[in-house]
Amino acid sequence: MKIAFITHSDGMGGASRSFTTSMEYLMDNNLISPEDCLLACPRYLLKRFQKVSSPDNDSYYDIKKKVKTEYWFLPFGLVYRGASEKIASKIYSAGMAFLSLLYFLMFYNRNLERNGVEVVHLNSITLWLLLLIIPNNITKVIHIRETVNGTLESRIAVKVINKYADKIIAIDKDCASPFPTAMIIQNPIDMTEAIALRNHAPTIKNELGIDSDKTVASFVGSISAAKGYNFFLTMVNRIENKNIVFLIVGSEEYTHEYTDALKRCSNVILVGQQSNPSKFYAISDIVIRCESYLPLGRTVWEGIYSGVVALLPFNDTDDLEPIRPMIGKQIILYNASDINDCIKKIEYIQRTLPLSDHRWFVSSNVSESSMLLKKELMG
Repeated sequence: MKIAFITHSDGMGGASRSFTTSMEYLMDNNLISPEDCLLACPRYLLKRFQKVSSPDNDSYYDIKKKVKTEYWFLPFGLVYRGASEKIASKIYSAGMAFLSLLYFLMFYNRNLERNGVEVVHLNSITLWLLLLIIPNNITKVIHIRETVNGTLESRIAVKVINKYADKIIAIDKDCASPFPTAMIIQNPIDMTEAIALRNHAPTIKNELGIDSDKTVASFVGSISAAKGYNFFLTMVNRIENKNIVFLIVGSEEYTHEYTDALKRCSNVILVGQQSNPSKFYAISDIVIRCESYLPLGRTVWEGIYSGVVALLPFNDTDDLEPIRPMIGKQIILYNASDINDCIKKIEYIQRTLPLSDHRWFVSSNVSESSMLLKKELMG
């Protein structure tokens, strides 16, 4: 069975990394043949966005050596919570949507036919527009890794996905809520390396210039306003506890106004984007998120699976059911946008950490998640 995997990003983001984990598992165990796979990665209008493929900035770097890879103009629907609200981003997104649909009708559908593709896997809700133009004789699978926002576009996207997707995969109940037929497959995460590296935490801390007795609170992900960096910057400047170090593990190339300010903070260490963040999870005590809503993305689960406490913002309207058994143990909540409460909870974790049952190790769910994905793709 020929499968086309269409990805909205081939960078080091959570969606790309989680999906490549599954692809590598399935290929390494001869459950999917590389010869039966076509990988379509995004092609950009502006060359400055097109990165040179390398192990440090491309999740698909090794897979591209095994499967047929093409670069297509692809839409990027800003229909998810935390999407950019900048006018320039919206204009660019609309332009790419028009261009990609035109190219699909003229060229890409022919590529699918020529390659004998029977199933198309869309790796993100941002690609929802493609459901309208991919031929009906091809099985269409869309992987929902995001929570939809309240925009008109997102409401249209939900209706299109429910009507035209043959199969819908969601990574948790929150992402699945608008889609009655969605199959929940949690992102495959293997943090065994991070767990093993905890034995070497003093050495790793020393390499980074961190005293062994200091509490490490890590912010993992791209540096951007959508991730709550204004909140984060204010918080690290306000906290008076000298025994806490904040570690930033993420890309900084488009956000110099944030990184320049963070570099001036004596309690912050920036290590940049990492293709393998295991050693940073290994020395972390806290993984912190600073959005204005409850985020349950990949970095949260990576932290929890490697034995780190996740400190997350929440509002009274957020649905806590998916994480309720972990609240107070693996997950500590603070009132969203309340800097004082965030600081209070950081210090609470620091005080209780040595005496609590926060350490909760999960070796791997890669096999189970990957096999479920294979079943949804191939029947």
